[in-house]
Amino acid sequence: MKELNTQRLLKSIIIAVLIVVIIRTTWIGDDSKITIRTVLNTLHGFGATFNLDERVQGYTHPLWFLLILILTFLIQNVYIAIFVLSFVCTVAMMWLLIRDSEKLTDFLIPVILLFSKAFVDYLTSGLENPLTHLLLVWGILRLIKDIKSENIGIRPMTLIILGSVYLSRPDAILLVLPLVLYSIVFSQNRFQFSYSFSISVISQLTWFILPAAIWTLFSLVYYGFQFPTTAYAKLSHGVNSHTIAIQGMYYFIDSLNRDPLTLLTIGVSIFIGWQKNGWHRWVSVGLLLHSVYLIYIGGDFMTGRFLTPSVVVSVLLLANLFKDSIQQSAVSLPIVLIGIFSVNMTLFADPSITDPKPDKNGIVDERIWYFRNE
Repeated sequence: MKELNTQRLLKSIIIAVLIVVIIRTTWIGDDSKITIRTVLNTLHGFGATFNLDERVQGYTHPLWFLLILILTFLIQNVYIAIFVLSFVCTVAMMWLLIRDSEKLTDFLIPVILLFSKAFVDYLTSGLENPLTHLLLVWGILRLIKDIKSENIGIRPMTLIILGSVYLSRPDAILLVLPLVLYSIVFSQNRFQFSYSFSISVISQLTWFILPAAIWTLFSLVYYGFQFPTTAYAKLSHGVNSHTIAIQGMYYFIDSLNRDPLTLLTIGVSIFIGWQKNGWHRWVSVGLLLHSVYLIYIGGDFMTGRFLTPSVVVSVLLLANLFKDSIQQSAVSLPIVLIGIFSVNMTLFADPSITDPKPDKNGIVDERIWYFRNE
């Protein structure tokens, strides 16, 4: 009974601290205004477009857009709708991470997220990060349970949840794609050359791609294109791939300078996960694949934004890799200490200590920029 009360207390403390961090760092970025304007145009009867006379998809996160649209219709305030949705998604994600924690050291690895500057910066912002985090954690935890169960198999809803990651952040699907393919084909010693096995694989892949297929069909009919206009614009910049890859490396270097804990967590997860067998290795492959992709596309101008899904998946992987108290402490405490002694310590640091101006490579701490300039 005493242990149960201690568990509840620790879970309550972590959730309470997370709520304080969310409230303390709440903000709206300029990129989210694209979605906000599209939501308002839709509710005013002008259609799901940015400009009234152009049938163009300016947002890149269909599911995030739809949820904000529904909440705004109910609440009648788009900004409150965004904050409520971000809050609910983040608290739910953290609860899923700590729900099965029992002893004190079980809580150490999830706490790493509270010291990740990238994660904290994009708890709100109006962008899709909170929803992406929730779908990744929810889907992967369900898939792990399905893999371990010999009777259940991989449930269709699990695959739909993981497939819905594409509707929140299309490129985040790379984080789960290797794991999903491994789970469908090789987990539970199911692989065999037979007609029934082939039908089973095709059936499960269909559930996985169903969310993307439904949206793509709608997008083709409504917008005339299968991808957002911004995707075509970014693919048609005319800059050679070598230059873009160098910019992508600068993005990682910038993150290492401003937020070493985030990249360290991702790197440790990839290294340790790869050495394990089973689903752990394929999660690390997804993390590596996503990192290579970020370099390939040149990163982003917002420091840390594209790294938050990876750090969340990394924490989930580490939490499931280690159940021994000594191992949990050995992995998590050094990372947490780096976060505590970081110049940009997320829980207490004064935002004024961070330079809000873009660096020479055009990468900026956008939340701090708005904090300092409003």
